[in-house]
Amino acid sequence: MVRLPADASAPAVAREALDDWLSDVDPDVLRDARSVISELVAHAVQEGASPIELSVQARAGRARVEISDPGVGAGPPSPGYWSQRIIAGLAATWDVRGDDAHVWFELPLRTRGGGQA
Repeated sequence: MVRLPADASAPAVAREALDDWLSDVDPDVLRDARSVISELVAHAVQEGASPIELSVQARAGRARVEISDPGVGAGPPSPGYWSQRIIAGLAATWDVRGDDAHVWFELPLRTRGGGQA
């Protein structure tokens, strides 16, 4: 788990953490994960509360990435919001857990050689 700063640098810090955690993953998967994490972390900085935390788990051939903060927040972006379209288009699956302050998404863990991780 990584605790992110509650400012405009948070998306970059989150992308760096993903680069480390997913270093052996196919570049297309990593690119998609970086795009989704940027959107979700920016939303958490804007609408959430500190501390903002990022975690990544590998399970069943997928990377599950979760962003959480302790605040009630404004919930996920509304369905017509462009950010939600990006997330829905790139993530294999995603959802908001419980109190709207925990958002997760999953992507397939294909390795650089094209196989499952």
